[in-house]
Amino acid sequence: MIKESLLLLGEMLIQKKVLTDAQLQTYLEKAKASGKMLGELLVAEKIITKEELFAYLREQGFLRNGV
Repeated sequence: MIKESLLLLGEMLIQKKVLTDAQLQTYLEKAKASGKMLGELLVAEKIITKEELFAYLREQGFLRNGV
């Protein structure tokens, strides 16, 4: 099993059942077309909150607690 901290954001959101694979592909295409990062787009689309994004990024090890 892959450690959760090594998962990409999209893979993590599929694992946590926030998105389906098809939804992820759609949002990845939208992110690429808009020049936004996936997390930024998902917050803008109100799929996840900014706080949830920060929590997922902390799980990945990109943010420290309190940041």
